[in-house]
Amino acid sequence: MIGAFVGPPIAPQRTAVHVAEADGRQRTVLTMTAVRIGGIATSKVVTVVSGAGGGVHSHLLAVAADGAILAIIDGHELTARRTAAASVLAARALAKRTPRVLAVLGAGRQARAQAKAFCACFTIELVRIRARRTDVARDLASFIASDGAHVTVVATPGHAVPIW
Repeated sequence: MIGAFVGPPIAPQRTAVHVAEADGRQRTVLTMTAVRIGGIATSKVVTVVSGAGGGVHSHLLAVAADGAILAIIDGHELTARRTAAASVLAARALAKRTPRVLAVLGAGRQARAQAKAFCACFTIELVRIRARRTDVARDLASFIASDGAHVTVVATPGHAVPIW
């Protein structure tokens, strides 16, 4: 599998198609493609829709050299996992010892991905969560606790990251 990622990719410039919809909204579809000879081909499609009910939606398609579809991945999920993986690598390189306590500030998509990655890669014994909304923090705590870690929701950032 590693051979699929060796060598420089062939990656043309991003293409953009702009469409004025009948209801007045603007839609832009962006495509980005990269191919490695004998390896994986990927295409990322991003759709940006303005106005009510609009937003940004993206997906990545990975295809093997023989044309078989390997994956279709939600772009937001891919970004969250990639960022969490980079954080775990940084912690491995910079930490003086193996982390046992994890402080999570916030309870959004990144918080969920970061906590999941750290709990999967380290023996995390305690997770402290601080978020503006206690109900959202409790939802994240339930999600993390399902993997077996002890989780507590704290009242302030200082309680999440106590200074000894």
